[in-house]
Amino acid sequence: VVGIINDTTYQGSAINTLTIQTSAAYDAWKTEWFTEAEQADPALSGPEAYYDSDDYSNYEEFIAGTDPTDGQSAPYFYIQPKEADPGEYDYILDWSSAPERIYSVNWSPNLLQPFTPLQTNIRWPQSSYTDQTHRVETKGFYRMKVNIPTVTATATFIGSSQAAVEGVNGDAFDGATVTAHSSLHPVSTTTDDWFSAPNATELLFDDPPGTKFVEFNTASVVSLTNITVYLSGDYNGSGPEGRSISDMTFYASTTPSGWDATALVFDIVVDPDYSAAYGSQYVEVSVDLTFVAGQYFRMEFNQPLGGARIREVDAFSK
Repeated sequence: VVGIINDTTYQGSAINTLTIQTSAAYDAWKTEWFTEAEQADPALSGPEAYYDSDDYSNYEEFIAGTDPTDGQSAPYFYIQPKEADPGEYDYILDWSSAPERIYSVNWSPNLLQPFTPLQTNIRWPQSSYTDQTHRVETKGFYRMKVNIPTVTATATFIGSSQAAVEGVNGDAFDGATVTAHSSLHPVSTTTDDWFSAPNATELLFDDPPGTKFVEFNTASVVSLTNITVYLSGDYNGSGPEGRSISDMTFYASTTPSGWDATALVFDIVVDPDYSAAYGSQYVEVSVDLTFVAGQYFRMEFNQPLGGARIREVDAFSK
């Protein structure tokens, strides 16, 4: 990939080699858009092919979530300055957002400096971000990262009983050390109880809606084939239950190097109306993984109403 930026005051270039490695996710996506004959022909459906001749490869359209067979359906990323104060500008970024993608906006003063994140964990249908941090900058570069979470197996949702989580044998997270977490509800004590059998303490995040997190690590690297999370909501009669979640994200790494797209293991949508969707206000979410190795972990829970109630988090190996 070669990129050259020219204007009256700046000239620069960056040259890198791009290697495209296809994945099971790409192969599954390919079946949605191409006939069987086209799927068998890499010149038409391969990741480096330009099927609809719109200057975006099939792989780029896969990442963007656009239609690779329609030349009018193409990825876009626009930047529009808007004067905020005399001599200062907000920069409005718009892009072609798509389901099952997670976006992050990054900025650098020039191509020689590393890009720093401005906003991460942006999810569809959000398709715009306003940068108010660099109002006085006269030069700068934006980079949009797109990640497609990959669940290596189907998540199973089971309406369970309240007593289902007492001390599970073989839990690889038993005794894990919590290193950071979002603020908790005053009735809660410590998130360590999520990982300490036989405790089954019901811990609540603080009440404002939004994404909450917990970071933790095990004593050594563990190989995981299943993550099981036990949830509990307050039955409201209809609609989202109190203390419910609508999304759950899991990251794993063998080194304490941060939580970018390379560490993302899965991103699961959860119906916050537990009783209607799963038959109980108590829910067991079991996610089977082909293989994940890690020692450092992060879980995020999106709560649509009050503070989410997480009863326990367990992990298992074969």
